[in-house]
Amino acid sequence: MESKIQNVAYELAGMIYGISLDGHVNKNEYDQLKAWCTNHEHLCEMEEFKSLHEQINPIIQSGVVTSEEIEDLKEILDNFLEKTGPKDEKKLNMFFLQGLFEGILSSGEVNTYEVYKLNQWIQKNEHLKNQKPFDELYGMIGQVLKNHRISDEDGVKLKSFFSEMIAKTKAS
Repeated sequence: MESKIQNVAYELAGMIYGISLDGHVNKNEYDQLKAWCTNHEHLCEMEEFKSLHEQINPIIQSGVVTSEEIEDLKEILDNFLEKTGPKDEKKLNMFFLQGLFEGILSSGEVNTYEVYKLNQWIQKNEHLKNQKPFDELYGMIGQVLKNHRISDEDGVKLKSFFSEMIAKTKAS
């Protein structure tokens, strides 16, 4: 069950990262965070998760999540994840990526700024370049950024790819 806690915490970390890419939290993104808290509340029967949930839930349930609170959430999660023990890096990267995609998609659109910020994350995590689905993501983001802006067609392709990857991660 500790693995489950790590997975959902990494998913939330990715989601927060994805939501924060454009610098503000809109209603859909807020609703996504709120749904995460509700969907994982059952894990509070485990003391380790209960402690995390008790720290993040009041911030998320307040009705608005500010950019300062996003930074607070990131810090809370960083501290929590530091304590969770041994990690299966590849699997946890997938949950982070799933959350990141959920965060980006929750705004309802994929914009050029978000893709540039996603590209920065990709560059920082170049060690993932040869792993599936990161290899596909590298190629797709590189292709999309050739024109320095996201076309409607690119947005549709990215949304489809992100949704497909979320579904695959949830199924595994």
